[in-house]
Amino acid sequence: MIERLNQITLNDFIELSCGNYACLLSDREFVSESTLKEIASKLLIEYRSIVNPSNMKAMVMDKEDMLKERAKLLSLVYVRLLFLLAFMMMFVRYWNN
Repeated sequence: MIERLNQITLNDFIELSCGNYACLLSDREFVSESTLKEIASKLLIEYRSIVNPSNMKAMVMDKEDMLKERAKLLSLVYVRLLFLLAFMMMFVRYWNN
């Protein structure tokens, strides 16, 4: 199986960039689809970092910002759930008394 960028031919790289992950496998070799996608992603990222390192850095920063925003939203959801739980507990105590 092809795992490094210097092992792949130009034709296979074009096939890979079009979504044909089977070009990474040699004859009679079988690997799960998720493993193939992971290796393909690694190869494409490696290629992009060689061709345009500044663009790659910007893409990584964008993904980092997106992850930070998701973490903020998730923490807000947890805080909202905690307030709702506290309110429900107060409501149950009020009705039990």
